[in-house]
Amino acid sequence: MRASFLLAGALGAAAITACEEADAPHAALRAHLAEHEAAGRFAPLAPDHLKTPAQLVAVLKRPLRRGLEHLAGSELTLTGTYTITFAGETEVRLAEAVALQIDGDGDFALAQTQDATARGEHPQASGRRCGRVGGAAYTGGRFGPVTRIDVRADEAERCLSGAVEPLVSLLEVFADRLDVSLAGPGVIRGRPTTRIAFDLQAGAANTPTPVPLAWPAEAPPPGAEAPRSRAIWGPREALIARHTEPGVFRGEVVLDTATGLPQSGFLEARFAVRKAERNAVLELKIELGTAPFEGALAFPEGARVDRPRPRLFADREALLGDDRKARGPITLPGPGDAPRLGPAGDEVEATPAAQDDEDRPEGWPSPGDPP
Repeated sequence: MRASFLLAGALGAAAITACEEADAPHAALRAHLAEHEAAGRFAPLAPDHLKTPAQLVAVLKRPLRRGLEHLAGSELTLTGTYTITFAGETEVRLAEAVALQIDGDGDFALAQTQDATARGEHPQASGRRCGRVGGAAYTGGRFGPVTRIDVRADEAERCLSGAVEPLVSLLEVFADRLDVSLAGPGVIRGRPTTRIAFDLQAGAANTPTPVPLAWPAEAPPPGAEAPRSRAIWGPREALIARHTEPGVFRGEVVLDTATGLPQSGFLEARFAVRKAERNAVLELKIELGTAPFEGALAFPEGARVDRPRPRLFADREALLGDDRKARGPITLPGPGDAPRLGPAGDEVEATPAAQDDEDRPEGWPSPGDPP
């Protein structure tokens, strides 16, 4: 009996050990998910949270949708200007603006605009609008009506994901070449803040490659100078990281100490660029700020309603009174169903086609044989 209890105890201990070993990957996954959840949560800042540029980027990349209740009654704005200058003449200029308004109920409206001009080209304007007002969400471009959509779990995150992206994306590109320092506490509208300054490391260098001629201008006449670039760049992070030499990259960010939410900041940068055998200078300036918002948000007028699209030809059939159920199944013609026509165009009786009897079993009648 004692041996049986000892054996049972040994087997139980072995089973527990096996379960713990089998559960180890799940425990690691739960720990990773908990860490990821904590990283995205707006919590009070500690000095050790902002020791490195990567930590600053991680704080700024937290989804704003999780901090809407802390931003209630405020307006967050971001403006950015980007210019490309050849031989002292500005040839390309891009202006970007973001305005995010949050009312006291947690409803929000975001508008983002981009205006680009290039020498010899027509101005370009684009942007987007999105928001949530009175339990309904909408999305749309800068111009024209918006579309009312059903509120989904990720609708707020989809709308707010680009609110501070112009600043965060550039900080992320240069994170390994920056020095950060705590510039001291402060107060904005009665709330304690933490100010973080960043600057390019001494000796931080980059070996850029010329910007590819992805958007070449027309070929110049013989003997003329190289064509001027008409490019408004594509992904700015890739362009600046690979094809520029940073000369200046400095700024600061002010965060709410209790939540880590951005309150204000700026970035000034200057880069050397080479394209089409010509040297250029890219300058950019980004400013971030917040202010009280006491207005009322209203759903945009003339909004369209997102609804499932009808099946193809459904509207046509409804207008013609064509009921597919009433007419029954459609019988499609098969091979040989078309009438045979004679030389004069009149219909003639079809004669059975001659068949090859090579594979016909012996003793089976052929077509036309008497019974």
